[in-house]
Amino acid sequence: MDIKKDMLKHLPVWCDVVPFQVKGMAIKEAHDAFFKAKGQPSFRKLKDPEQSCFVPKSAISLKG
Repeated sequence: MDIKKDMLKHLPVWCDVVPFQVKGMAIKEAHDAFFKAKGQPSFRKLKDPEQSCFVPKSAISLKG
């Protein structure tokens, strides 16, 4: 995915501590959501109580 490669280059410095896989999945989800909304995305309603976060098992270690 070329978009992911381009976006990873332009992330701020504070994103360096975030695991690569988590950043990649966030970019992929944002890309899919944008095209699912047909180029006109909108914010979720405040009534929507559901939130999700993907963290791959390989991104978690016992070392911290």
